[in-house]
Amino acid sequence: MALAVIEPLLSAAIIVAYSGSQIEKIIIIAALIMGNALLSAFITWAASRLLRKSFATMIKEIQYETTKNVLRIKTGYMTDKGHGVFTQRLTSDTDQLADHFDALLASSTEIFRVISLLIAFLVISPVMFVFEAIVFGIYCIIQIVQSKVLTDESRIVKATAETQAGFVGEMVKGHRDIKLLHSEGSFLRNIKLSINNNVDANTNMRYRSMKYIMLRSS
Repeated sequence: MALAVIEPLLSAAIIVAYSGSQIEKIIIIAALIMGNALLSAFITWAASRLLRKSFATMIKEIQYETTKNVLRIKTGYMTDKGHGVFTQRLTSDTDQLADHFDALLASSTEIFRVISLLIAFLVISPVMFVFEAIVFGIYCIIQIVQSKVLTDESRIVKATAETQAGFVGEMVKGHRDIKLLHSEGSFLRNIKLSINNNVDANTNMRYRSMKYIMLRSS
């Protein structure tokens, strides 16, 4: 993200050098811009790979450990109290955490880019800087409104997820049969495979979406 500040400043330097017919300086700055763009692209790619791996691992482990600990609850207590809402929230909130982090990363990248552009416009022309500052203010207002709308929508989604918790509760109550058949190991292997496949599919989709967001902001 920090490298996004450099490119507009170098572009502004090119304009200043061009107005003074400093050809050698223009060539050097153009080479610096290309090098900065390549380095930025590599860092973005590497960071995306690391984030993808770390978040996928975190979600898998949390969901798997949650499932393991559900099996440790006493059968009688689970029969009386096991409605599944808490378990459902534990597994769903891990996915929401990754979604919020992705949104924060994309927004931070865009804000750094806009700030660097404002600095470049200030170097070139104060009038352009004022105009772009107004545009940036409008952009921030739109982002705030969008965030509020998405927050309201997330409440609706969470309410519908809790409506489905009754079905999850019925499955959780089935742990009595799992214990009676001594099939905890087989169940955990299958649930771990299911969690891994689900998280991998969601992670791949999430980071494909992130690539397009970064492409649009570049």
